[in-house]
Amino acid sequence: QKLEVIQVCLSKSTREVERELASRNPQIARLESVKPVSADSFELRVTISEDLEANIRKLKGLLAHSQPGMTTEDLLATLVEIGLEKLDPVRKAKRANSRAQRKDAKKEVQRHQGAAKHKSSAEPVVTADSFRAHETELAQFCGRNVDSPSETRYVPAQKRHEVWRGNKTAGCEFVSEQGERCGSHYALQLDHVVPYSKGGSHDASNLRVLCAKHNRYAWRHHSTIRESFVGYQASA
Repeated sequence: QKLEVIQVCLSKSTREVERELASRNPQIARLESVKPVSADSFELRVTISEDLEANIRKLKGLLAHSQPGMTTEDLLATLVEIGLEKLDPVRKAKRANSRAQRKDAKKEVQRHQGAAKHKSSAEPVVTADSFRAHETELAQFCGRNVDSPSETRYVPAQKRHEVWRGNKTAGCEFVSEQGERCGSHYALQLDHVVPYSKGGSHDASNLRVLCAKHNRYAWRHHSTIRESFVGYQASA
């Protein structure tokens, strides 16, 4: 059998020999492992499919013009950064906040330019923004929620961004009865402390970040309380 293997490998490249030898070994379970190898480095071991390995080599080739000599670690770091930039709610909130600040700064410049243009006029310049400011103050004084023109279950983007910024990438905010905070970053979601169906608002003070597991736990907890209350009313 060894002679057969040698004969098969004689006309093959190093890469083909490695694949031939690997194919003759028992099927290896696809298990991932991560272990520290120094103070700031980890070893990641993972078994991938042939298609994925081919795509990794293809992607390295496509990026070779801009990043020659790219290692698998470099490629992984690039892809992770792209994914986080697109999916991380904290980064989304920061970008939205930056856009809002730039927009406000642009409006301020335009306002000053308009004031300078009419500086020679005897009549003071009254802008539409000033009317809207008074309307906002009046609405707040009367107790009307000017941030939410229509009450819907959908949490406004501004409120979502505020909650994510306040979380500061701390992960799930669920605290157990023993006082231990979850901190998981898996499938994070926004949850109403007082459920929306029970009159809870979309204010940041009534929103929290929970992982999928504790979001379901909170929902079941509220559902159990509701069922118990309905049962109590029925028996009364």
